[in-house]
Amino acid sequence: MVGVRLAELGLVERDSELLVFGPIRCSINSYAADGRATGSWLGLPGTVLQGGTLNFETNCMVVVENLTPFELLAKTCAKAGAWPFVGLFGGGYLSSTGDALVRKAIETGVRNITVWADMDPDGILLAQDLIDLVSSSGALATAVAMDSDTFRGASRSYAIQPSRLQLLSEHLPRLIQPLAELAGEILSSGRGVEQEAVLSEGLKV
Repeated sequence: MVGVRLAELGLVERDSELLVFGPIRCSINSYAADGRATGSWLGLPGTVLQGGTLNFETNCMVVVENLTPFELLAKTCAKAGAWPFVGLFGGGYLSSTGDALVRKAIETGVRNITVWADMDPDGILLAQDLIDLVSSSGALATAVAMDSDTFRGASRSYAIQPSRLQLLSEHLPRLIQPLAELAGEILSSGRGVEQEAVLSEGLKV
């Protein structure tokens, strides 16, 4: 189980797999896994939320939208031998399995959850959805590297489709800061910034 995608073993459908790293231990049936053991991330079956045991050895979690920055964070923590948080791959909008893992983490003592996503309509809505979920569960949620200063300082950007800008505009009333201000920048410029474009600036969580 350690370091192996469960889908490759025929044990879980890929859509229900949870990619994690850091101080999280899991056991289900005869399998056991530690999120610090692979030097990167590991895949957990979504069924672990019903039939397995999860232990979070930290009170912090970081949800990352894209795979490249997720893997970079995992490898950076492994190289340093320091695991200040559990990392969860968001993969765009969180699946119901991802939501369930976040809720489970909060139930077992995780109190601080950070989200890092693209600075575009879908990334902002992913972040706000997660913040709403966490806040309703009594924990603290924040967004990192998703603010106007980071947006303006990005090394590159891309043009956003009008339909996505319209979607963002419709959701403006529910956005908290700094996401609301960031949304204003995006709507004014019509451009977005992917996580990969700000990796060189570093990330503090």
